[in-house]
Amino acid sequence: MAAGRIGMEMVAQVRPLLFVGSRRSGTTLMNHIINTHPQLYSSFERYSLWLLYQKTIGQKPGPFPEFPNMHEPYKRTLAWSGHILRNTKTDDKSIRKAFFDMAYSNMRARTDGKTKNPVWIGEKNPEIASEPMWSFVYRIFPDARFIHMIRHPIGVVRSKQGFVEKHKLPKIWAQPMAPQLEFWVKREEFVLDLVERGVQIITVKLEDVWEDPEREFNRVFDFFDVESGQEWHKHIDWLRSRGASYDLEVRWDIPGLQELMERYGYD
Repeated sequence: MAAGRIGMEMVAQVRPLLFVGSRRSGTTLMNHIINTHPQLYSSFERYSLWLLYQKTIGQKPGPFPEFPNMHEPYKRTLAWSGHILRNTKTDDKSIRKAFFDMAYSNMRARTDGKTKNPVWIGEKNPEIASEPMWSFVYRIFPDARFIHMIRHPIGVVRSKQGFVEKHKLPKIWAQPMAPQLEFWVKREEFVLDLVERGVQIITVKLEDVWEDPEREFNRVFDFFDVESGQEWHKHIDWLRSRGASYDLEVRWDIPGLQELMERYGYD
């Protein structure tokens, strides 16, 4: 078996783990905890699904993103993922296997990934929850389970704005508060519609993770039918340092905003 590829028997055994929702809502934190579990693995943003989607609709896929200070094993996995992308066919079965091949390659690039045999494997890219991307994802992965991270919407926007200030991108996150809140409402309404349609989604409130991480992580492990993990306890001090304070007063009259905030228990 070539490096970074998985056999068809593994494709038949593993199931996809994916994220939905709004960025800057705690998905990176949750992804980090997911990856402490020996039976779970999720790549950070590699945009594999997006690039595979582009290929299926006849667009030329863009490059896999590189990040500052990316170490050599990950650079090699990006090159291998590019090879997989170029050579895979566009039928659903081939696309599904290509996605798992890419994720598996990323996992093996991690020191702790070399000994993993996950029963769930996936990618953190929460913005798949929008059309037409969603129709593609759910067609390829009808057996997927999804983690939906939710965070106070003012916190989401403030975090986006701070990210732009620090990293100078993406520029769209530098927009004023009102249009970003409108985008948050649209994205969260889409996810709620998926829940009502019976898609297997667990919603985790970031503020609840900060308050009681053990309870929330155990909920997630139960959702994926795996034993409660313990490795994350090593990161408890790091977790407690993640909380951020913002002025959360809502001064914008955005249709649907108040209703969503009340649904999720925000004042």
